[in-house]
Amino acid sequence: MKLSELIVNGTPISPESAQELLDDMWTAGFRPTDRPGPIDSTAQSAHLADMRAIAFSQLKIDPPAGS
Repeated sequence: MKLSELIVNGTPISPESAQELLDDMWTAGFRPTDRPGPIDSTAQSAHLADMRAIAFSQLKIDPPAGS
């Protein structure tokens, strides 16, 4: 289906209106069910730990306790 052919409840909807609806739904927290969600928190945590290690190493300082 082309966006220019989109019909909602029997009423054609313009591409601009469809985009505005999708943008508003995204802002409200809706996400496609067939797509990956936000960044995997495990991968994100590992990345941040790596970045902290690099920063402390380059700054030549000890990380805070518990880091």
